[in-house]
Amino acid sequence: VGGNIWQFRLNIDDSIMAEAFSRVIAEENETVVIVGSNDDYGRGAADAFTAHLTELGTTILSTEFYQRGQTDYRPLATTIKDLDPDGLIMIADAPDAAPFAVQLWEAGVRDLNVYGRGTVVTPEFLELTGDPAIWNGAKEVNRWAPSDSQFEQDYAAMWGRQPRVTGALPYYGIYVLKEAIEICGEITGDL
Repeated sequence: VGGNIWQFRLNIDDSIMAEAFSRVIAEENETVVIVGSNDDYGRGAADAFTAHLTELGTTILSTEFYQRGQTDYRPLATTIKDLDPDGLIMIADAPDAAPFAVQLWEAGVRDLNVYGRGTVVTPEFLELTGDPAIWNGAKEVNRWAPSDSQFEQDYAAMWGRQPRVTGALPYYGIYVLKEAIEICGEITGDL
């Protein structure tokens, strides 16, 4: 509303993701801790999950925020260990989630259901943790997941690594734009 008519969003927003994913989380956990970045992204997603999980009867033991680029998560790991939740919702991308996961693992928190909103279940996360056991079995709601598509094969051949979400979304976005232009037939009016 009130925006540019030529601008649109390709991926679903946090309210839609949280509504759908909260049902899965609530079925598997009585208690959770939410951890997110201390910005609009983290706080907005935390609010969305809190609203839906509370409605579904899951107890939020704590909601914690970190600064992007933070390197020491040990105090937060200790807090989570003391709270002993059934599940953890991590609202973060791999560069922040990986060091947090490693430090939580080092603190002895290993038997925890982990749910990601970001890029926690990605090749980048695995590369950064260096240990496939860390958060093995984590579930994530995301706007893109690696597959064996021709795009990913071509990307890996060209760049020597699997694409990350920032490489895949523009690729798929072009196809959405192409289809929109084909449906419209032509572009008219002032741009």
